[in-house]
Amino acid sequence: GRQSLQVVYLAGTFPDVTLRELRGDWMAYQYLHVSVFNTLNIPLMITIKIYDHDHLYRGNHFGDRFDREIMIQPGWNDMDIALDDVKNAPADRVMDMEHIAGLSFFIEKNQQPVVIYLDDIRLANG
Repeated sequence: GRQSLQVVYLAGTFPDVTLRELRGDWMAYQYLHVSVFNTLNIPLMITIKIYDHDHLYRGNHFGDRFDREIMIQPGWNDMDIALDDVKNAPADRVMDMEHIAGLSFFIEKNQQPVVIYLDDIRLANG
């Protein structure tokens, strides 16, 4: 965790952090692994959003991407997201796993700043 990314969500409706400069071709992998440290003393609901380039060209519609709410407990939380779930998330098409454009982490309607740490973000198999 010494080289983790500190994320400070300011108070607001949908504060987020988005990683855009990432490996675009996810075809050869089965999972996305992410470690998240929740600094609060209570659980925090976080939403992970993954989208491809087509999503950007199609108007950024909610049903055209992967979204998953995850309750993270205080302290470190490890999560693995099956990339088959990501691929099949858009309502009327298959996600282009060779051209992933972004990975976002957001929360909803926080009244005060919230701090989390992101670490060990990687694509994996098995």
